Formats: sequence, structure tokens, C-alpha cells
Amino acid sequence: MRNMNNKWRRWVRPPRPRHTAAAAALVALVAGLTAVPGAAQGLGPHTGRTEAAAQTGAARSPITSRHQLTLITGDRVTLETDTSGKQSVSVEPAEGRERVAFIKRQAGRDWTVIPADTLPLLATGRLDKALFNVSALVRGKYAQRSSLPLIVEYAGDAGTARRQLTAAGAETVRPIGGTPFATLGERRADAAGFWKGIAPGRADVTSFGAGVCRVWLDGRSRIQLDSTVPRIGAPHAWEKGYTGTGVKVAVLDTGYDPNHPDLKGLVTESANFTTEPNTDDLNGHGTHVTSTVAGSGAAFDGRYKGVAPGVQILYGKVCTVDGNCDNSDIVEGLAWAAQHGAKVINLSLGDTDTPETDALEAMVDTVSRHYGTLVVAAAGNSGPDKVSSPASDDRAVQKRPVAISAGGHRRPCGRRRRRERRTCRLGPRSACPPRR
Repeated sequence: MRNMNNKWRRWVRPPRPRHTAAAAALVALVAGLTAVPGAAQGLGPHTGRTEAAAQTGAARSPITSRHQLTLITGDRVTLETDTSGKQSVSVEPAEGRERVAFIKRQAGRDWTVIPADTLPLLATGRLDKALFNVSALVRGKYAQRSSLPLIVEYAGDAGTARRQLTAAGAETVRPIGGTPFATLGERRADAAGFWKGIAPGRADVTSFGAGVCRVWLDGRSRIQLDSTVPRIGAPHAWEKGYTGTGVKVAVLDTGYDPNHPDLKGLVTESANFTTEPNTDDLNGHGTHVTSTVAGSGAAFDGRYKGVAPGVQILYGKVCTVDGNCDNSDIVEGLAWAAQHGAKVINLSLGDTDTPETDALEAMVDTVSRHYGTLVVAAAGNSGPDKVSSPASDDRAVQKRPVAISAGGHRRPCGRRRRRERRTCRLGPRSACPPRR
């Protein structure tokens, strides 16, 4: 699977923002932020004072928690919370980065700290903003990891990408076969070295080095419930003879129960992409979803038959017992399913959508364009008009709590409501746009 040819690369979508819009995006990105030169901060991790308190001399409540986190750039951020629940951040620049300014912003309860030299990459969509949301990284326990998990899109062949990324300081580089994506770890102790190995040579350059096109945090999605069979009109389709016979459908979820009466003989191929030992479902969600897709209904005399009881199921376990799904596992599962002939891939999971192209959306677009696979993803479980990722991708069919989008047709660009900042494009797409 990992040694497939790369003829599909011309179809991979580049970052959506264009260079002509980079300046405007940069202005929007920094609006309302405060830049603080790293060398001028003088805020050690144990001062117990917010930035504002340090400037005004005002007293501050005692500190109740303190977390230290190393950014992808190697700079160390300290996040402190006092007894009143207020948070503050301070930054210790990595060696050789003392002259870099750091842009700090608090939105709601989250603090974001952005090194100024990353702004061109962020503005053009090549670098994931989630890598700088300090509060979210702490909540996700990334501060406790010895290695920061990343997903990258690269140019060239897999072997060259592995060598270049390893030479830059990455560990456990795993190209995902048949795609231009790879998962890797950035050792926290050598984060600054890795960043130097892939970062642009000049601050105004908007592309990476070492053959890297885009970099994302390997975040987590959450499993979500899906709609019931009668509400989408499945019985009417059965009456007309449409049961899905002969079609391969992949389900990527928490696993499945091979002994469940409704699933007997249903799964023809399976793969486990998680750290759990096998594809058994220790959560229950995956078994429920698989039965909803194609269950025979045998457990209750056909009463709870699935939507398409004639299909063959390819099962990919990408979520663990706690309902969390590492994005790298989902990305690899999508590639595996498409390469094994799935015509439809079901994702009853999702994460908060952002205006940028995230790793899941990029992979959905890749399998859709190269393999002709239709990806159906949970969309509206967070409430009205809230479409989660990757259902937010242009080529995904949004699966809402009460209905599946009719026909799976894409809405024309002129009728977009949520994604005005994204540019609709037609025709071939290259893995890496031209560099400056």
C-alpha cells in the first residue's frame, strides 16, 4: 500500500487562499493582536504576574495551575491560571529566536501565541493555526507528550519525503500509501531544529522547505450519532430494488462486534489504525453505525434493517473506546478504504470546522478526485447551521441528524453561505503550488 505510484498527484488540492489574497489574510489574522518581542518580555515561568499586571504593577491572585508547552517552532510558552480562573501566557524564545516577536490573543477562554515569522505560512493556509492555540493544546494533553504528532502534505515521492523529513529532525515518518500525506512526530527536545529544517529561509516566503507543502496538528475528532433509516426514505428505495447489492461501503469508526446477529458475514475486509489491539468495538458506536448502514435486522426479525442491507462492508477502526479519533488514523483509514475499492466511505464523526483547509478535508478531496469515492460525513450534530469537518469539504456529502443531503450534489459556488472565504476551483490541482 505504501509503494503505489504517484500519478494521482496532479489532482491534489493546494491551499485555498491565493497569493493575491495573502496580504488581506495577513491583516485579518493579526487584527486585534498584540506583538511582543521575545527578548523584551522578561516574564519567567514563575513570576505569577500577568502581562498587564507586570506593566501596571497591579497585584494578581495566586496561581493555581501552570503548564509549559513547546510550540512547533521550539519556543516555550507558559500558561498560568489563577484562583479567579483568569489565564495569562508568557514566552521563552528558542535559542537563536530571541529577536522574533510573539503575537498573543485571548478569544473566549483560549490563548493563542503566534511567532511573527509564521504569519506568512498561516495566512496562505500552509500551517495549521491549531498548532498555536496554547489553551487547546494543554486541554488536549499535548504538553505532556515527548513528541508533537503532525500530519504533512509533501511533494515528490514517498521515499524522498521520508528522507528529507528525517534529515530535518522528524521521527517515525510514515507516508500514507497512495497519497501525498505523511504522519510524523516532532521531538519536543529538538523542536527548534526541526522547525529550522523545514521553515522558509526568509520571513516573507510563503512556502516550506524540505519538500513540505502543508503542516497540520494531528488533532482529534469525536464520534457522532447519525440519522434513523425511515427518516431518509430507505424503505421506499428498497421497494424499487435499491439495496446496495455489490457495492463496497467503508465504515470508519470505533470498531464492530463480529458476533452481533445483524452483522454476521457483513464485513469482508477490516483494518485497525488505532493503538488498540484489534477491530473489536469497545465503545458501541461503530457497531451501531455499521448496523445503520447495512445491518440485516436479524436480531429483531428485520425490524431494524440497515439503509443498504445488500452492500459489502470494509471496516476501518480509527476511533478508540473513549470516542476520540486521531486525525492521522482517519486520514490513513480514508486512503485504505479508497484503495480497497470502497465506493462510499461513512464517517459518523467530526470536529469543529475552520475557514482553512484541514487535514481531513484535504484527504476527503484527494480520495474523491483520484478514486471517485463518495465520502458521507456527520454534519449537523452541533446544532443548526453548524457543519463540522470534514463534512464541510466541498466534495463531502453532509449527513445531518434528520436527513442526508439529496443526491449528494455540491452546492454551486455562488450559493455558498458558510465558506465565502474559500475559492471554488475547477480542473487539475497540484500538490505544491509554485514557490516564491
